[in-house]
Amino acid sequence: IYNIYHFFAEYGVLALDAYHTSPFQQLTFLVRDWQFEYETPYGFEGGEEVLSDRLQIRPNQHRDLELVRSRLRQCFRKVNCFLMPHPGLKVTNRRDFDGRLEDIEKDFKTQLQAFVPELFRTDNINFVKEINGEHITSTQLFEYFRSYCAVFASGDLPSPKAMLEATAEANNLAAKAISKEFYIRAMEQHCGGDRPYIHPNQLDTLQREVHRQS
Repeated sequence: IYNIYHFFAEYGVLALDAYHTSPFQQLTFLVRDWQFEYETPYGFEGGEEVLSDRLQIRPNQHRDLELVRSRLRQCFRKVNCFLMPHPGLKVTNRRDFDGRLEDIEKDFKTQLQAFVPELFRTDNINFVKEINGEHITSTQLFEYFRSYCAVFASGDLPSPKAMLEATAEANNLAAKAISKEFYIRAMEQHCGGDRPYIHPNQLDTLQREVHRQS
């Protein structure tokens, strides 16, 4: 786990230098099976206490651990934590558990109802996905996933620089996808199947203008 944190922290530093904005929006640690509610309550409130303690930089701490802690805060616009109770022995110990709510502990269901709506609040500034400070569509997000999958295909963590290059490539592919979508939509509006006949010369002029705009 440390290697993963370290990788994203190193990538984040490169991205900060390249794009001058936080490369990531939100990191949420979901801690399940929290056993110490008598000391720290479930939910985001208790999670913030645990997170603050775990990310605290202490004297004589190893330099690498100190860097990871400080860079996580720099690279993510928001870092939070949610403490979940155990779902119950009927969930974890029975092979025939089929997802019935009646078999799940009440505390778990209560906290789940608190966690999920908060995660998907549309007024959360991190709800709309961004890359390098720019809002992206689902089509663009697909291009990023495709580039990142190629980088991680070997099963080993790539270098942070390779990840940054993959992001740059995905930026180009996403821009290409947007231009293509605009071009197709505009041409359909002008000369789609339900539009009147257009002379080839006029069509060529129209196509050049739409191509320029896209």
